[in-house]
Amino acid sequence: MDLNNKTFQSLGKLITNNPDYEHRTGNDDRYHEFLAQYPAEKLSQLTLEQYCLGKDSKKGNYSWWLERGLEPVLGRYSPGTSRGHILYNNKDGSLYKNKQLSDLSDQQALNYVLNIHQVIALSDPQDDLTWLDDDAKIYEKAGLEPRMTMGNGRKLRLLSAYHLDSIMPITSSDHIGYFLKIFDFSPEEIPPASQPIARLLKLTEVFEAAKNTFNEKLTSYGFINALYSDELNIRPVTRKPGLSKSDNENHETLEKNDMVSLNSILYGPPGTGKTYSTTEQSVQMAEPEWFEELLALDLSDEEFRNNLKQKYDQLVETGRIVFTTFHQSFAYEDFIEGIRANTNEETNEIQYTIEEGVFKKIAEEANRSISGNDTLGLSASPKVWKISIGRRHESELRNRYIQNGEARIGWNLTGDLSLDYDERTEEEQAYWDSLKNKSQASITNFSQNVEAGDVFLCLNDATTVEAIGIVTSDYFYEPNNNGNEDKHYAHARKVNWLFTGIEFNILPINKQKRLVQQTFYPLNRISWNDINSELQNQNFSLPALQEKTISNNIKPNYVIIIDEINRGNIARIFGELITLLEPDKRRGGKDARSVVLPYSKQESMVPENLYVLGTMNTADKSLEQLDLALRRRFEFIELLPQPQLLNDIDVFDCARCQPTCRIFLNLSLWGLCPQTPKVFLQ
Repeated sequence: MDLNNKTFQSLGKLITNNPDYEHRTGNDDRYHEFLAQYPAEKLSQLTLEQYCLGKDSKKGNYSWWLERGLEPVLGRYSPGTSRGHILYNNKDGSLYKNKQLSDLSDQQALNYVLNIHQVIALSDPQDDLTWLDDDAKIYEKAGLEPRMTMGNGRKLRLLSAYHLDSIMPITSSDHIGYFLKIFDFSPEEIPPASQPIARLLKLTEVFEAAKNTFNEKLTSYGFINALYSDELNIRPVTRKPGLSKSDNENHETLEKNDMVSLNSILYGPPGTGKTYSTTEQSVQMAEPEWFEELLALDLSDEEFRNNLKQKYDQLVETGRIVFTTFHQSFAYEDFIEGIRANTNEETNEIQYTIEEGVFKKIAEEANRSISGNDTLGLSASPKVWKISIGRRHESELRNRYIQNGEARIGWNLTGDLSLDYDERTEEEQAYWDSLKNKSQASITNFSQNVEAGDVFLCLNDATTVEAIGIVTSDYFYEPNNNGNEDKHYAHARKVNWLFTGIEFNILPINKQKRLVQQTFYPLNRISWNDINSELQNQNFSLPALQEKTISNNIKPNYVIIIDEINRGNIARIFGELITLLEPDKRRGGKDARSVVLPYSKQESMVPENLYVLGTMNTADKSLEQLDLALRRRFEFIELLPQPQLLNDIDVFDCARCQPTCRIFLNLSLWGLCPQTPKVFLQ
């Protein structure tokens, strides 16, 4: 490689004499715990209980360690779905086995999988490891008949887990290839994506060059952290969500300002994949983080779709995705609620009962899922903020504030920030003007942009948090009576500190990024869901945790798919609920409304975590003809034909290609003949 490469020189400036990139792992204690529980030489002896995730699985089992337990140690790795672990426990207690192992007994399948794992884990990094890209050689070394090995990401994870000092912790073959291009390796020098180990060894050349040139203490873990750092700013950009994995350039996506619309309709002519696309779009809405992890995996289009469909089926089974189709006979009673007549078999009398429709059922389920937040004082959509209370040596002051249920920051001489700039004294104005932009941003965010119900993470060091709390008051200014600036901070808020005195590793939910020294700023990439889930993963069992009721699934998303939405009578089907679809009128919105349903007389609200995804065939009805109330409440995403998908179809003559011609006609491509483009089809 060229040592004068611009990115390589920028990398050198970042890592030279920088201890941030000299750490062996993100958490040595956890790493040693993993190696002690699951040494490489004993992998073949694991039981199903020790290996498998799933129903009633053993806490801290091997698959959990690879996917979640090592995340704060080596960074993120995701198998896409539970089936990525090859074996896992189904909900009914049975064992799922990859189809290539389906004819084996449970124990035989386990032995096969463990032998594959052990051969890879025990491989010698001092040898040429490219043999790991050849499944035939893996079978040979493991003494197994050819059936299956494992995905590229899992191979890379296993190697780094057991050979951390020489193997870099990166689990995406695509990302490795991307970095090789950044460092000016030619296409001929970069092995194909199907050879992740060869790619990794090529990237190791860059690591060794950086270590020898800039910082002899640079570690493989530190090198990967540098590549993904904000300072170097070369991290790969994840594929934008679209309608196919390999080619989505011609489609509009559901991503808009990093938010997915609560109400959206896919529309276009027949045969453009609208209903087919609802599988991907609904999973993206229901499980956005899982979806992003799937996108980052090195999967073929077929593997991507299979994983996606498995997740979709799981969400349908648990009731978080519901599919229905509108038609001329579909009514309010089917969608919201209605009175149904039933005959009592004993008395032979007709009885009338109120039955819930498909929309009301999923709306009530979504409403129930968010009701648990209220006991904690969380807002409907809490923002997460990083705060440093006092300097590092002011632990006594910091502890006093936390014990008093407060969060405070300094810069007392600015005066009361609840007052306008012109209302403060000249001295206060001058002091404010003298502050740097970051200081002004910290104070402004703390005093003006925080809301009750937001979450504060109090910094311990660049990678850990020592306290987690929920804001319970507005901003207030309390100057120090004795004038001792170092012993009192005047800008304050009341906080319910749920966790104190902890060392919570922030890296797994902050994309492996360290916190910076700025006193107060938003952590936009982190949600309360992320924090809550990671608290469980890191096995915190403090009194503060035991005293609070914290759900593992705070505000999960729900999706109702309405196929052929334009074929129903919208006004009749939605009724009074059409008003509540607007985001600001949903539960938690700034103009939240409720209605009383006509049959049950129950008060009803549309929750903020319920997505409505429709499809519309424009051959049946144009947008102009669609109900105006529906049009203005939905975002419309057009799906057009992709004639390039038919490029490989061979057409010999117009007399013999009538089926092909009909395909083109159905795709609204009248006049285009693949054999004689200048001839209009008749």
